Amino acid sequence: MTGLKAAEKQNRPVCPVRARRGHMAPAVLAGIALLLFSALTGVWGDAGNKEVLKGITGVGVEVEDLPRMAEKLGIKKESLKADIASRLRQAGIEVVSDDALKKNPSLPFLKVSLIIGYSKPTYIYAVVVGLNEKVSLERDPRIISYAMPWWRIMKGEHAGESAVSGYVQETLVYIINEFIANYAEANAPGPALEETGIPLGSETHPSKSSEPVGKSGEMLK
Repeated sequence: MTGLKAAEKQNRPVCPVRARRGHMAPAVLAGIALLLFSALTGVWGDAGNKEVLKGITGVGVEVEDLPRMAEKLGIKKESLKADIASRLRQAGIEVVSDDALKKNPSLPFLKVSLIIGYSKPTYIYAVVVGLNEKVSLERDPRIISYAMPWWRIMKGEHAGESAVSGYVQETLVYIINEFIANYAEANAPGPALEETGIPLGSETHPSKSSEPVGKSGEMLK
């Protein structure tokens, strides 16, 4: 299993999504496109812009309903949500409850989406994590919409059935760790950011697997 590539800052204001060279099932590519549209109803921000996290005091966590194939492979929605919330709390980030989000939909929340497909003899998947937040337009503050000022998309392929569940979870952990690092950097009071214990811009990747079939997630650029 190869290491995950560090997320790279996007150079364009729009969100170009380009898969790494190699074959990817057309159905999965179509699924990624649909996933992107379903994950966001407003506008995309720059994926590499950490400053948009400044001043956020807490976030909610929402995991979209998983594909049936994911559930059959042992990937559970509630388990993913609980793990994300736990990691955020351990990093000192307040996790807003579902009830609080319902009462105040203006609160920011991390939305997680997953698609998974089978391209014989292996599986292909894509994970999207985005910070959703209500914003008003500068030209007319009365117009309110959702925006995704921070987001990451990572995909993996050539994963065997026994490994794909682990790969998906490792990819999600990698993205959440990057969110935590970006959040810490944006909200750091001074230059002594190392005190947070979170390696910023590090090359720390999920553990490698000894299984011969399988390739970890990669950032879609």
